[in-house]
Amino acid sequence: MIAATSWAGIVALVAWTWNSLPSRIPVHFNIHGQPDSWGGKDFLIVLPVLAAFTYGILSLVQRKPQWMNVPFAVDLNDSEVRAQLGEMACALKACVLILLFITVWAMVQVANGNATGLPAGFLPIALLLPILPTAIYLAKLKRP
Repeated sequence: MIAATSWAGIVALVAWTWNSLPSRIPVHFNIHGQPDSWGGKDFLIVLPVLAAFTYGILSLVQRKPQWMNVPFAVDLNDSEVRAQLGEMACALKACVLILLFITVWAMVQVANGNATGLPAGFLPIALLLPILPTAIYLAKLKRP
C-alpha cells in the first residue's frame, strides 16, 4: 500500500507540476544534495516509468520469493521462509518508492526555485533505508 501510494504520488506530482516546470530541471545531485547536472524536463518522465518498473519487479518477487537471491542457504519449501522473503520484498518496494518520490519532489522544488537541493540528511537516509529491512529480514531468516 505504501509503495502504491508513493508511485501514485510520483505520477500525480509530475502531472500536476508539468506545466509550471521550467525547460531545465536538476537531473543529478552531488553528495551534499546540491544539483550538479541539469537536463530537459522530459527527463522527469523517466522517474515514474522507473518507479512503475521497480514496483512491478518487486511485486513479482514478493509473489515469487524463490526468485530472491539470499546470501546463505534457505529452505524455499518452508512457507515461513517464503513469507519472510515476500515481506522483505514488500518492505524494499516501499523504501525504494518512497525514496523515488522524495527525489522527484526535490527535483520539482529545485527546478521551481523553492529549494536549493535535496532535503537535509537525504543521502544517509537513502543509503540506510533499503539496508535496514534487508538486514532485519536476513537476520530473521538466519535464525535456526
